[in-house]
Amino acid sequence: MLAALRGLIVLGPVRDGRPAFVRNRDRPPPLVGEARAAAVADLVRRYLRGHGPATAADIATWSGLGLRDVRAGVSALADELHEDGDLITIAERAAGPESVATVDGTAVGTWTLRRGTRPTVEIEPFESLAPTIFDAEVDDVVRFESSAAY
Repeated sequence: MLAALRGLIVLGPVRDGRPAFVRNRDRPPPLVGEARAAAVADLVRRYLRGHGPATAADIATWSGLGLRDVRAGVSALADELHEDGDLITIAERAAGPESVATVDGTAVGTWTLRRGTRPTVEIEPFESLAPTIFDAEVDDVVRFESSAAY
């Protein structure tokens, strides 16, 4: 603790469930300039793919970055994003990976949302499942997608 207080070490990665420390002089230098801007834009893109739609404030809170940095990342991705008021989302979310369908925390298949006049959800189970197991969730997704104005 004394070494951390003196700035000689910093908290590093978790190894075998225990926090490790790194000598401060061995830390990589902070990203600056275009490398930092590209990293922030990538962070914004990845956050929105996993958690979008979201606000810039949501991303800033989650990442620990300032709003100015997050807004710069959003601006850098302007061609990839759709903004509706404060909410930001990836413009073409259908190109992302398939979602996982779970039952009690266990992956039992994948699901795909098909947008159109009436959105539909297709579920591909890994093995045989009760035919109505996802009915309530599917209804919720369809209702949300039908009311969403993208």
